[in-house]
Amino acid sequence: MNRGRSFDDKFNSLNNKDIKIHPAWIQGFVDGEGCFNANIGLKVKAENRLEVVIQTNLSIDQNLHDLALLRLLESF
Repeated sequence: MNRGRSFDDKFNSLNNKDIKIHPAWIQGFVDGEGCFNANIGLKVKAENRLEVVIQTNLSIDQNLHDLALLRLLESF
């Protein structure tokens, strides 16, 4: 689909358009393009107490010309 298109054309293709994203589309997109991570660890607190630390992360990598799409996902 993008073969032969200029960078500017790809970068501006979603600009100035009123696009509604359906939750099912986001689910499929993240399933194919995203990555969920969860890290569980211990942290030493004062007086040698241990605290369980849980960190979660969702990452989605796309080309720079898909910046408008990433902004739509972020606003969702």
